[in-house]
Amino acid sequence: MYKPHISVFYQEHVYLKANYEELIKKKRDQFKDIIIDTIREGKATGEFREDLSEEITGMAILGMVNWTYKWYKKSGEKSIDEIGDIYVDLIMRSIVSPKM
Repeated sequence: MYKPHISVFYQEHVYLKANYEELIKKKRDQFKDIIIDTIREGKATGEFREDLSEEITGMAILGMVNWTYKWYKKSGEKSIDEIGDIYVDLIMRSIVSPKM
């Protein structure tokens, strides 16, 4: 649906004018900060594993999600919502504390 927009957002920003590239970088950094802050908060409350590296875990999650636009097809085996559910399951099973 938004594949051209997403492609520019993640890949083609280097060809944009500097002010647009800066806006895209700022938005990407905001997404990254939200993920990393969420992991940090989850660790602080004991809901997420203590041994997680916030930065590496956050970047792994973003990498997995951000790459989806490259291979996802509406006509594929799974809908985007089903893929989202699989991602949530993978992520939560890997970061939630065994104590929970």
